Amino acid sequence: MTRNSVPHYQRDTFRFYAYKAGEGRYIARCLDLLLMGEGQTLEEAIAELNDRTYAVAPKTSHE
Repeated sequence: MTRNSVPHYQRDTFRFYAYKAGEGRYIARCLDLLLMGEGQTLEEAIAELNDRTYAVAPKTSHE
């Protein structure tokens, strides 16, 4: 079973926000796990946060 096919009630939802922190620097923060991603673009910051989130989030048997 892939991550996208896991029923909604079994998925974890995390809140995050992202912002421009200076010239060529973006920050994405997860409010629920106290994690941060950083990058030169908004997409890079979100991708880094996504990687860090999956590294610490509990794994389900459906992955």
